[in-house]
Amino acid sequence: MADRHGSAEQQATVELLTLVEAMTHRDRGRVLAVVAERDQITVGEIAVRLGEPQRKVRYHLGKLIEAGLVRVAGERGRRGAIERWYRATRLPYIHTEQSRRLSPEQMRRIALEVLKLTLADAKAAMEAGGFGIGGDSQARVSMEVDSQGLDELHEIYRRALAEVMEVRSASRERIIASQEEPKRMVAALFLFRQQWPGHSA
Repeated sequence: MADRHGSAEQQATVELLTLVEAMTHRDRGRVLAVVAERDQITVGEIAVRLGEPQRKVRYHLGKLIEAGLVRVAGERGRRGAIERWYRATRLPYIHTEQSRRLSPEQMRRIALEVLKLTLADAKAAMEAGGFGIGGDSQARVSMEVDSQGLDELHEIYRRALAEVMEVRSASRERIIASQEEPKRMVAALFLFRQQWPGHSA
């Protein structure tokens, strides 16, 4: 029993570190994030979304498939070639319990990549004239909290993210069933210590 438990624990650690490695890789992390946005997506669609050559996207997709983070969801013959759709098997998301098993440097690298992706999404929305309209919601609250307040904020964010993921999953099912045109949205949740030169957190 102990051996099986230890083996499961080791496997979970390997899977976590594989995900962390992909998320913190400049190109692979972006490809994984885009694949995870859709139920299925082609190399061409990923390349357009990222503004990268298809050859580069295909290379990183291959690495993500080798790592078990992406799989081929379907394929069809088209103009003498095979067109494939890809689906993420793991979302690029580290939950609180997993984050405790990572080093501060790993968590900083993940946070930086998530921030870069979010800023790129916001920039693209602004350039297209769609940021801040059509039911968008924004909020920024700077505050001072005690230890209990910090724990409460972490719990609020954990619950909010869980609810966002539930909405995402349920919406995907309804879109498939109804063929409704999806509305592309980005939900970004950040909670971090505010620091600036000369300020001690």
